Amino acid sequence: MKNKLTYVYLLFWLSPLLTSPFLWFGATVEDIGIFRPIRGNGILVAKNFSTLAIFYFLLTLAMVLFEYTRRSRFVKIVILSLQIVFLSFFFMIPRIILGPTGLSPSGLSDVDFYRETYWISVQPAYVIALLGLVLSVSFYFIFNFLKEKN
Repeated sequence: MKNKLTYVYLLFWLSPLLTSPFLWFGATVEDIGIFRPIRGNGILVAKNFSTLAIFYFLLTLAMVLFEYTRRSRFVKIVILSLQIVFLSFFFMIPRIILGPTGLSPSGLSDVDFYRETYWISVQPAYVIALLGLVLSVSFYFIFNFLKEKN
């Protein structure tokens, strides 16, 4: 049973795939006096951030491949590092999409307006995907480094 618990992180890692059909971002952006709505689901985000999507799929493939083979401590550290890098970029997606040139015409000088529009535009499906990735990285660290047999 304990051995099967180590695979839980893979289930949480797949949360962006499960939430990709749902709306991740919804906002209205003023672009040269024209208001246009942003309706972005996970599939659209993957299409527009293709490098990040390819990185996600390659990392997922590597994690599954190395989970069923004998792994050294070096491979575990590399996978954890790549997970943290991906999580950092995934966390910055709303900032990239809705950034100071998008919703806030004054840039970051209008922090209150930017913060409010940021939380209004981010939808629950993105938050679920983000929390799933955070839990995945946490479980991977716990089961591979903290509870490791010496």
